Amino acid sequence: MPRVVATSRSFVRTQGPADFLRAKGYDVHSEAYSAAMGSEGLQRLMASADALLPGAEPVTAAMIAAALHLKIIARVGVGYDAVDLEAATKRGIWVTNTPGANKEAVADLTFGLMLSVARRIPKAHQAMRDDRWEAPLGVWVYSKTIGIVGTGNIGKAVARRARGFDMRVLAYDVVRDDGFAAQHGVAYVSLEELFRESDFITLHVPYSSENHHLIDERAIDLMKSSAFVVNAARGGLIDEAALYRALTSGRLAGAALDCHENEPRRDYDLARLENVVATPHMAGQAAESIELSSLHAAECIAAVCEGGAPPADRVVNRELLAARA
Repeated sequence: MPRVVATSRSFVRTQGPADFLRAKGYDVHSEAYSAAMGSEGLQRLMASADALLPGAEPVTAAMIAAALHLKIIARVGVGYDAVDLEAATKRGIWVTNTPGANKEAVADLTFGLMLSVARRIPKAHQAMRDDRWEAPLGVWVYSKTIGIVGTGNIGKAVARRARGFDMRVLAYDVVRDDGFAAQHGVAYVSLEELFRESDFITLHVPYSSENHHLIDERAIDLMKSSAFVVNAARGGLIDEAALYRALTSGRLAGAALDCHENEPRRDYDLARLENVVATPHMAGQAAESIELSSLHAAECIAAVCEGGAPPADRVVNRELLAARA
């Protein structure tokens, strides 16, 4: 009987995907990762696991080496930077994610963050809660220029929403989708031009060592002083110290951040600024997306534990696909 260990908070919140695996005879242990569990507790759970459904907690080379039965690490969501991909691949352990399953949820929150920081909605809401009738002055989102960094599934979903707001849509990606751009009125430009021209800059790229602090002091110096930065991708894409200086000096108008360095954050100076809207990495936390992402991860586990390969579009370490060809 294959044993599945699920520590992803998203997966634990659902019932259908776990039932899908149990109906196949799998032993499913669902327990959301916590500080009390810690890395040692996770490693103990992994020791007898055939499949792991982790959250954002690190899955290190040492953990992978000690998990002698492990066949697959299935991420619920897109990001996999917390998994030691090299160690997993050397062991022949599949690493999968669920691209596209949460794109609408993340795009919705991206637009919600844009509207919130531009129109200062949280400040107005807090005033009402405090029994103060105050209407803070904001700016339009409608008809402004949005610069979308990354035109994968989520970036494209944001672009479609932006056209509904009659926005001028600029985009940057190392791999262009010219067909999509032509259909939806998107103009691909250089990263520097995107920074210079955009009123709202939204990030939709995976984190890697190559794009660490993609938004740094140099990038901020290219931006309009009236610009807003929106991050619903990964915290490491932004140099938070440089962003804080820009927001407190008037160099930037505002920022809306769903992702942060060193999560979970405590004693967070950026979140205290009036021109910042911050949320706790919740972009994918919509019921429909969680259910779909969790089911896609469960399907990957079933495919591997039954002797096959996961769907190709969900495989991260594609070397394993090539080895089977």
